[in-house]
Amino acid sequence: MRSENRRVVSLKSVCSLIGAGGHGKVVARVLLDLGFVIDAVYDDNPTLWETRVLGIPVVGPIHSLAPGMPAVIAIGDNRERARIASVADQPWQTLVHPSAHVDPTVTLGPGTVVMPKAAIQVDAVLGRHVIVNTSATIEHDCQVGDFAHIAPGTALAGAVGIGEGVLMGVGTSTRVGARVGDWSVVGAGSVVVRDVPAHVNAYGIPAQARGSSNSGTPR
Repeated sequence: MRSENRRVVSLKSVCSLIGAGGHGKVVARVLLDLGFVIDAVYDDNPTLWETRVLGIPVVGPIHSLAPGMPAVIAIGDNRERARIASVADQPWQTLVHPSAHVDPTVTLGPGTVVMPKAAIQVDAVLGRHVIVNTSATIEHDCQVGDFAHIAPGTALAGAVGIGEGVLMGVGTSTRVGARVGDWSVVGAGSVVVRDVPAHVNAYGIPAQARGSSNSGTPR
């Protein structure tokens, strides 16, 4: 597996976690399963300070991250991940859960997280801060843009193109070679038979565009 920052499995390394919500819990478990030490959790929501995520303290806002500390953005909202990546200058940690299958020819960008039981096949290329969620499948030669979220149980057929910031909802699937434009949302359970344009909500079988999108939050 190729990774732009060469930080896929660094056993016993220390890493900071950004995000104390539900997705933060799942990414924290991935870090622990890989043998990382999580130094602290950071979140801009003050009501979460002095709470814990899997026993790890939430210590304060994101701007208080230690300079140079490897970190991972554990926030499901695509636009929020993009915002944080644009303002926080950290070495971004790429994570692959031990139960996932990632072919050695796959390229993963910095900050991308591959969850348990996911599979990514030959010559797929994923950008920065992508989420490949639980049991998602990305077949050969797929291209997945920065800040996309491939939700649990999604199945991307071969040579699919997923644009920047796209949310593929839970249990979605595609035909071979399908394209989904930047910052679009494909609703849970939908099937992409025809290409989906940028900045739309699309859902159904087959998926059809049904209005503009503020892509980000999982559905």
